[in-house]
Amino acid sequence: MIEIMVQNIQDLNTVAKYLRDKQEFDRIKELAYEWLVPDDYVNDFIAGKRVLLADIDIGAKEYGNAREKMADEMDLIGDPDFANVIGLYICKKCADKEYEAFVLQPHKALQKCLNYILEKVYKIAEEQHGKNGMRRQGGVGTAMVSTKVFAWVDEYYALDDAKEEAEKKEKARREFIENRKKAEERAKTRKKEETERKERQAKKTQISEAKKKAEESQMSIFDLVQDGGQKRGNDISAPVVKEEQKGGQNDSSDMTSKSEAEAPEERETGEFD
Repeated sequence: MIEIMVQNIQDLNTVAKYLRDKQEFDRIKELAYEWLVPDDYVNDFIAGKRVLLADIDIGAKEYGNAREKMADEMDLIGDPDFANVIGLYICKKCADKEYEAFVLQPHKALQKCLNYILEKVYKIAEEQHGKNGMRRQGGVGTAMVSTKVFAWVDEYYALDDAKEEAEKKEKARREFIENRKKAEERAKTRKKEETERKERQAKKTQISEAKKKAEESQMSIFDLVQDGGQKRGNDISAPVVKEEQKGGQNDSSDMTSKSEAEAPEERETGEFD
């Protein structure tokens, strides 16, 4: 599965975009679940209101100019057809130092700018097709003129949303901690269940082996008794029978011979008397 390729947030976003194009929404949810992505991020990403599944973080790096910041952000997002077009527009606008100051604010980011645009487009599409219509069609495409899109870019960077962004960041942090605790509990539960399963299997195997040994032992005793009986019959009974028959025949022969020997004496004695 392609999910095993995910090693970092950039990989996560790349795979998530691929799955969204394939409309593999359940797999996106499973992936987000493993990476502790907030539920509202997941829902907005599937709906098309977020450019990336997970937020990218350029850290606390301080930039000397907007071009450097845009270059890093465009590289991390990796979307030449959307992010790079908007990023290049911003770079041109940053010839105005006041505009560049807006872009260099720590809480402002190209990714958030793209999300701002997508939310605007989503609302327009929802007004045109309705929520039910968008659900039935599995999402709709909405064409927007570039001048309107670039106006939203300017609107986003001029927006004073530092407090709102701080609240969102804190909410995401708390949800991440909560999800991590849940993940740890799930891991403990899985480990416990696996240990119990192995113990049950080991016990079952032990019982099966003991039963097999008992059956083999019974068979050995039975065979021993049976073999012993056959040996006694062959070694004792048959010879006795033969011996008795031989003895009987000898006695009878001796008696006959003796009678025949004594008979003449009797006849002779009788004649003299």
